[in-house]
Amino acid sequence: MRQNGEVPLTEVVNVALNLHDDWVGCEDVNCCAVFEWDKLPDCYVRTEKEYHGEPHLRPEIIVVGWTCPKCGHDNSL
Repeated sequence: MRQNGEVPLTEVVNVALNLHDDWVGCEDVNCCAVFEWDKLPDCYVRTEKEYHGEPHLRPEIIVVGWTCPKCGHDNSL
């Protein structure tokens, strides 16, 4: 319930994320941190290798999510 016209932080984050396609927000409700995807260091991007065809061929790297630098929560895409 809102008091004195206060807007919940989660609502502010959702509006910001809808306005900026290149921003990602932490899914942890206690964190609500927002980051620019292009500036997020590679060490926080979670990837998986996917093999197509023969196992000796180079695997395709697929981005499956990211880890929040602020709280450590594993987020999906």
